[in-house]
Amino acid sequence: KDIGVPMGVPIFQIKDIIKDNDVITFSSHFALYRDVSRRVFEVLRREVEAIEQYSIDEAFFAISGAADVAELRATELKDIIEREVGVPVSIGVARSKTIAKYASTVAKKTKGVKVLEPHEWMEVQKKVELREIWGVGAKTSSAFRERGLLVVSDFLQLEERTVKSLFGVVGERLQNELSGMPVSGLTRSLTPQKSILHTRSFKETTEDIEVLKDAVAYHLREATEDLRSMGFLTKSLTVYLGTSRHGDFMLQGGSKNLALHAPTSDTFVLIKEAMLAVDE
Repeated sequence: KDIGVPMGVPIFQIKDIIKDNDVITFSSHFALYRDVSRRVFEVLRREVEAIEQYSIDEAFFAISGAADVAELRATELKDIIEREVGVPVSIGVARSKTIAKYASTVAKKTKGVKVLEPHEWMEVQKKVELREIWGVGAKTSSAFRERGLLVVSDFLQLEERTVKSLFGVVGERLQNELSGMPVSGLTRSLTPQKSILHTRSFKETTEDIEVLKDAVAYHLREATEDLRSMGFLTKSLTVYLGTSRHGDFMLQGGSKNLALHAPTSDTFVLIKEAMLAVDE
């Protein structure tokens, strides 16, 4: 981030940056990420009464009590996760999700736990830029800047009716959250995702269909394991085969979507269908 590499950028677009800054790169390992995520959330679900899983590596949960009690409990949770799973975590505590999200970024840079009390937030908000706040994207950040709103305190000083007229319901909710008034409680369950994607590039070009079939079968086994872990079935399957983006055949390749006779999570049924798609 410090040398200007944005999140998710394809590595071929930053080859010069990598070379000039002696950057070390590692290949991704999504199966490992999912497994670590699963273990972290298993610990959290055991240790806290209610949890809202926000993403593969983020969650919200409630901690009651005074600031010192909350900090002690958050530190205890952090230590349990690190001891049982072996990965460092950061926990931010505040009166709303949005402020707690900011507190967690502070925690990440310090000792791993940050309880942001109202009186401290009153001081901090004078320095925290709005673009740093969870939920403020590039478009919203630009709209804030156009009106001279740079830090959180600028936004909180606006009258409610002004916020509503300029930024609508989303702006109202954000102002409430930043004021320490939670807009929503914990959502106990995730909205079921619509699809599961497993894909990986080959290190070397291959024209061996058996190698391709092995790769597709591997990804399908991983995908169906995810499917079963969520208690879902699928009624469709898509197999995609592509060529290198840097070769002479970059526009070739294709995909085949299969509508299944009945929803299933059976690995063998899905692999059988997928192999027919690969042949086609």
